[in-house]
Amino acid sequence: MLRNRISGRGRTKLKRNIKDVLAEKLEPEQVNRLYKTYDIVGDVAVIRVPEEFEQFSQEVAEAIMSIHREVKSVWMQSSSVSGDYRLRDLKHVLGKKTTETIYREYGCIYKTDLRQAYFSPRLSFERMRIAKLVQKQETILNMFAGVGCYSIAIAKHAEPLKVISIDINPFAFKYLEENIRLNRAEKTVVAFQGDAKTVTETKF
Repeated sequence: MLRNRISGRGRTKLKRNIKDVLAEKLEPEQVNRLYKTYDIVGDVAVIRVPEEFEQFSQEVAEAIMSIHREVKSVWMQSSSVSGDYRLRDLKHVLGKKTTETIYREYGCIYKTDLRQAYFSPRLSFERMRIAKLVQKQETILNMFAGVGCYSIAIAKHAEPLKVISIDINPFAFKYLEENIRLNRAEKTVVAFQGDAKTVTETKF
C-alpha cells in the first residue's frame, strides 16, 4: 500500500488510498513497483518515482490531488539532497507552478520554498524531541538553521534564554527571518546569515 505523510493544516479522513486510485488507471504490477512514499508540505506535494516509471508521474500526481484536496501543486524529486545549501532538484508535474508554501506543526508556522531551502516534514517528531530536551534559560546554538524549524520549535515549546540560528543559504535565511516574525519569536531567536564557522568565530 502506498504510504503517505500528511503535513500541515487539515488532515482529511481518507475513504480511499493512493494505491486504490492508481489501480483504476494502471496495471497491478505498475502500481506495485511505483515508489511508495510522498510528502505533503502545506499545499505542495513532493513525489519520488523511479526513473523507469517517470511516465506515470502524472497519474501519481492526479491520485494525490484527488484525495488530498488541500494539495494545489505536485512536484517530482529528481535528485538527492546535495551541496552546501542541501537542495534537491524538483520537476513540476501538476497544479500551480510554485514551491513556496506554508506548513504548520505543533503550533508553529513555517513559510518555505522547497526548491530554495532544505525542508523535511519527516523530522517533525525529532524537532519536538529536541525541543523537550532544552533546559530552562539555556542558550542554544543552531549552526544549520535552515528556515528555522528547530529554532522556532525550541522557542515555542521550551524556555530557552536565546536560540542563536545560523544558515549559509540566503534564501533559507530570508524565510528564517520571516518565520521568526510569524511565530512572534523575536525576543528568543536571533538569526545570522553566513558560514557557521565564520559567524561563530566573529560574533561570539
